[in-house]
Amino acid sequence: MSFNKSKQSFRNGNNNRRNDKKSFSSNSYMNNNNEDYYSRPNNNDNQQSNQDYQYEAPPLNNEPLFVVDESGMQINGAHSYDDKPVGIHPASYGVVNPELQSYLRKCEENIDDRDISEQEIFLERMQDEIKDKELQLMTDHNCSVVLEKMLSISKPSYLIYFLSLTRGQEIPLMIHRFASHVLQTLISLISKQIDSEVSGSSEKTTIELEDPSDDNDNSFKSSFDFESLIIDFVNNFKNSFGFLVLDPFGSHIIRSILYLLSGNGALHSSSGQSNMRSKKSSEYGAKKNKPVSMDNKNAKRTFKVPDSFKENLTELLRESNGFGDPDFVMKCAYDKVGNPTLQIIIELLADLSMSEIPGAMLDQILLGLVSEGAILESSSESSDNTKFDIKKRQSIHISSLMCDAIGSRLLEKIISVSSPSLLQKLYVSTFRGHLLNLSLDPCANYVVQSFLKKLNSGPQLLLVLDELLPEIDQLIKKNRSGILASLVTACATCNEGHKACFQKVLKAFSSDPKDTTKQLAINLAFNHLSTNSKSNNLAPRKGYEMAKAKITVQGTLLIQNLLTFPYQSIKELVKSITYLDTTQDLLVWSKDASGSRIIESFLKASFESVPIKYKRKILVKFNTFYSELALDRFGSHIVDSCWNVADLNFKKSIAEELSRDANTLRSSFFGKFDEIDDLFKKKSKKSKTENTEAFQGNASAEPVTPAQPTTVTSNSLDSVLDAIKNSKTKRNKKKSSKEDKDTVAGSAQKEPISKQKMSKKEKEQLSKSKRKFF
Repeated sequence: MSFNKSKQSFRNGNNNRRNDKKSFSSNSYMNNNNEDYYSRPNNNDNQQSNQDYQYEAPPLNNEPLFVVDESGMQINGAHSYDDKPVGIHPASYGVVNPELQSYLRKCEENIDDRDISEQEIFLERMQDEIKDKELQLMTDHNCSVVLEKMLSISKPSYLIYFLSLTRGQEIPLMIHRFASHVLQTLISLISKQIDSEVSGSSEKTTIELEDPSDDNDNSFKSSFDFESLIIDFVNNFKNSFGFLVLDPFGSHIIRSILYLLSGNGALHSSSGQSNMRSKKSSEYGAKKNKPVSMDNKNAKRTFKVPDSFKENLTELLRESNGFGDPDFVMKCAYDKVGNPTLQIIIELLADLSMSEIPGAMLDQILLGLVSEGAILESSSESSDNTKFDIKKRQSIHISSLMCDAIGSRLLEKIISVSSPSLLQKLYVSTFRGHLLNLSLDPCANYVVQSFLKKLNSGPQLLLVLDELLPEIDQLIKKNRSGILASLVTACATCNEGHKACFQKVLKAFSSDPKDTTKQLAINLAFNHLSTNSKSNNLAPRKGYEMAKAKITVQGTLLIQNLLTFPYQSIKELVKSITYLDTTQDLLVWSKDASGSRIIESFLKASFESVPIKYKRKILVKFNTFYSELALDRFGSHIVDSCWNVADLNFKKSIAEELSRDANTLRSSFFGKFDEIDDLFKKKSKKSKTENTEAFQGNASAEPVTPAQPTTVTSNSLDSVLDAIKNSKTKRNKKKSSKEDKDTVAGSAQKEPISKQKMSKKEKEQLSKSKRKFF
């Protein structure tokens, strides 16, 4: 393709030159002769001018600067890692019969409408119809989609048969545009079967195939299982690993194979945010192949694999073709196709404790930072000047990688798997003294966020706070609130700098630090700086003039992270949220996707951060609005949080309010308040059983009318509250029994003291310890 493009551009360039010559000759002809524009020139004059003109070619150098070959235009002497191996091309098995295409299209429409019993017979007929044509169908656009759908509901016996068809055709199928998608779906389905076989929940699936090692005509057949077929699959493409990493279609198969060998559950992820499939592929698969993406929500993080898979994985990562060359590694780091595969390899190397080996791939990407410059020192004499130059080169190299749109994602992955010692080296070499500039960069700021979330050292965090806190106004003005949210998260994890961090936030978002009105919470939620801020060039917003604006995601994350601080550090924010108006603020926020998370995190925060008296104020403000919130998509979660925080009196008032609109709430999808509804159902079932027992025991008595579940009286509410009390006492008894068992196991000499022998003070202390909230 690159050769054809260069050839076509060369032709276009010649055509442009010819057009330029014609335009020049016509203009010169018009200027020199006073003839009409449409008059034809004399042919004899043209022939004479052609005879007088002689073309002289420019001299050529012995070694040209550029060489044009099949890989396109390259600098002479450069490595061509993206060259295809000799004799390897995408798979081509001919054009599919149009009748077979229409047959499969009809099967795709009818395959979902059948029962399980009919579906198995239907699949067997489909598989018989396409027998010996599977590879041809894999290379067709429409038929490959039908194959993916068929494989997702096929039995393991057909999966192993389909995998056996790819023997000897691995690389041509991997680099094919449509066949690669079928292979990726097949590998994902095989991983689930291998997991069930290794765990022992299902028997091993085998297939009888001819042994390729025997060249005789009378070759014997041997049994193969999924494990042996996958190992053969890997061995057949191992020599072309470097080429496949940079191939736009083969790289996806490489990622799937790496996750399969490691037992990583990310193999089953089909979202566009993962490194497994592109956004177009995931969206198309969600529409066309619903069975393929049905189990993504319940996908496991890890699955069981044989021991031979991990051995092959380590061997593949060590002996891969091309990864010993630092130039190839850097090419992959800046390449949009090779970069995701490089991220997966680094992740797996970290799981195997092989990532921070001196001279390994991670050391090559960071230009010898892991080995402290041993790679660069080997090529030059070791002295103080050379060591200083090495550190400078490392800093410039990592900074350029960080500011690149593709390379920054690789550095995020490196930071997520790096050890504290490597994190300290990265901070000293790259981040220290440059945090503000990197935070303002459109790509590097995401790497800084990953670095701040990874921090776990208090002294290191204090150095970062000294550098970033004075520039909070500038960060928010440049829409870098994610840096501030990550900084707050680092303070919460390291348990350092709470007060200093919040005071800077308070100064940036509040006009008066001593004023604890609702404006602080509103400014934080809408990500709006105060009017006293030096870098604020925006007009001030008062009250709900910001109704046209929306609560930002960055402001929501910032408030959620701040609510994990101790109360003494964030008491202004806690009071500001309690001062919000019920109708203008709280109800509007509770029905918003981002605002509801703020209220919910406020109610779910620990009592060390938000005391119970401030949560009660929110509960009181929501009175007479619980039914309205329960019918809303986001407000229903607020009602759940209020119910969990409330004491028995508040729960009684909430239950009374919801019982008035019980029918409308039960008919609504979001209004089904599960805990109360279950208690009412238990009460109605209990009343029904009591009535039936009374009727059976007293045959001569009058028939008892069943209870009406529609009307809810105060007695039924009392029974609900009694059920709540009983459930709490049962939980406390279970907890106390567990504690008694632990004490018995810990001290075998003394028996646990019974509650009757306790004194009054000991009983009071025991009751206080069992109280959850009050």
